[in-house]
Amino acid sequence: MRKNHALSKKFTGKRSLSPYIFCISLFFILCPIYLAAQEKIPGEYLTVRIVEIGPGDEFFSWWGHLAVMVDNELTGESLCYDFGVFSFDDPHLVRNFLKGDLNYKVMVSTAQDELEWYIKNNRDITVYTLNLDSRQKEQIIYALNWNVLPENRNYVYKLFTDNCVTRVIYIIDKVLEGKFTEKYKNENGRFTLREHAERHLYRSAVMYVILNFIMGGEIDKPVSRFEEMFLPSEFTAAIVDFTYTDAKKNRQLLVSSIEKINTAVGRPVVLSKPPRGELYAFFAGMTGAVVLILLVMFEKKHRSVLIISGIVKSLITLYWALAGTVLFYAMFFSHHTYTYNNLNIIYANPLLFFGVPLGILSAFKKQEHKRIFYSRVLKGLWTYILFGCVFTIILRISGVNRSDNTLNLFLIIPSAAVLSFLEDLAVMVQKKLRLKQQP
Repeated sequence: MRKNHALSKKFTGKRSLSPYIFCISLFFILCPIYLAAQEKIPGEYLTVRIVEIGPGDEFFSWWGHLAVMVDNELTGESLCYDFGVFSFDDPHLVRNFLKGDLNYKVMVSTAQDELEWYIKNNRDITVYTLNLDSRQKEQIIYALNWNVLPENRNYVYKLFTDNCVTRVIYIIDKVLEGKFTEKYKNENGRFTLREHAERHLYRSAVMYVILNFIMGGEIDKPVSRFEEMFLPSEFTAAIVDFTYTDAKKNRQLLVSSIEKINTAVGRPVVLSKPPRGELYAFFAGMTGAVVLILLVMFEKKHRSVLIISGIVKSLITLYWALAGTVLFYAMFFSHHTYTYNNLNIIYANPLLFFGVPLGILSAFKKQEHKRIFYSRVLKGLWTYILFGCVFTIILRISGVNRSDNTLNLFLIIPSAAVLSFLEDLAVMVQKKLRLKQQP
């Protein structure tokens, strides 16, 4: 496809922040009048483009972004319709985020200012010009302007089902008389939603582990290409491949040209395939188990080791108790649907908080019988955790639940094996075998 270099020359200037704020404020004041006038412009004078913006620094921008740009040939102006705007000044931002009811809105601004802002923030920008007739472009303009009306612009953001991409898809699909979704709903996707999320989360080991833990079986089922389009990159790949029949019964490419306006410098590249984090989790889990084994071996010989061992046991229990509490809230008290149907709740939940003080008590109590008591109770708790992990494996193998919790099992099972009654059981079995071998 041919590339139009006029755009890249247009969006290369820099502006100070104050004029930017003034211009945007003035634009929003005049916006309703301007949009009403624009709807009357014949489609032959309009060009509709999809703007794909690459990942940014903030966590919420790791998925990339999407907007629609409309060029007006009569006035020489361009507007950018952004379906992914939220405000940090919202007094209920944290509450809504935790609840899964984060409020997003659709906003319109000048394309010049919008794209320059992303260039300044070192984001990839690729523009796809749509090959549409006048009637189709007029329909898109009407739909875009309807979405930015005060009574229509707000919506509740959902990562996988309702975001800046899905809102644009439905506008494009309506213009194409449903053929777009019809095609891609019947094509198998490349990866599950979890695997797509992992491709974008790999840059942070902490976020990778946390989100892998709280994401449940709802996102581990096979999906269609349409469902993969919660990501801007998947949507733009689809529109490039798509063809449709126009009013004259001719086959047309949906995208007539592609242009790279800006290339980010020094940003991590999104993986083409899901990372194999399970291998790292296995080594981390085994390393932790070795450390615990050494502490358990020497805690009876050295008082200082006993204290360190007790603190470490309490900290490990605290970590999984906190993780389980977050998951418990997300599953049962939030609208984060991707956390539902999560097997990890079986072995990691708020009940583990009862075990947090036991490690310290088993180390600091002066009376030996009390130390033994608290130690055995903690072992009982970790035996429950170990059997819970085994139970989740059985549920997965049997097909009852699809939750891919392999990474978390590799992290917790080695420690659970050391901290549970498994060692005591092994010693007991060994003694019985020795007794049988005696004449």
